[in-house]
Amino acid sequence: MTSLPYIKPPKTFPPRRIGNNASGIFEVPVLGGLTVQEADTMADLLADSTSPRVAEAEAAVAMAASEDCTPMEAHTVVQDGLSGLPIDDPLAEAMRLRHAERIDAVASVYQAAGRRNMTAAATAIIRHRLGLPEWTMAETLKLPRLLREGLWQLVTDEQDAEALPVEPVTEDDLKKPPVGDGRPSEPTGGPSSGGSATPTPDSGTGKPSPAS
Repeated sequence: MTSLPYIKPPKTFPPRRIGNNASGIFEVPVLGGLTVQEADTMADLLADSTSPRVAEAEAAVAMAASEDCTPMEAHTVVQDGLSGLPIDDPLAEAMRLRHAERIDAVASVYQAAGRRNMTAAATAIIRHRLGLPEWTMAETLKLPRLLREGLWQLVTDEQDAEALPVEPVTEDDLKKPPVGDGRPSEPTGGPSSGGSATPTPDSGTGKPSPAS
């Protein structure tokens, strides 16, 4: 595979060992983020899943149809019911109790989505980082829980790493001056003999170009 012409190569991380003597142990590369292939695989595996937000909205609309309230007001009750926090408004609390079964059904959808997300993430890592492109979600579900949870923890750590502030690149890192943006620089000397130098509207502004 041809390497990109980095002026600063990507940071490297030691591999992570997942599992124990009972489950078996394997090493997984740590990259500091998910690859495009891994993210696309996760999206493809979850494409046919029921969206918890859709279930939440449908429950709110159904509740509003049987109550004297708007769908937005019912949606607030659904969200409060899912959080499990007490509701100060007696009318809203009464609505939550009347529709407890419907709200519990939405909670079940969220729980199922969480389990499926975990399985899809573990499957994507196995396919791309462990070199098993034909690995299925059904096979992931047969793994010991410790392995599946370890792979999920790796994915969440990689996602968290992507959200961290990017360290600024210094001249010491690059060992050479910053690269220009390709535009002509503003004149620094006086006009040449025989006439004055007039900058054009497209000449450089002196401001740094946006980071690419």
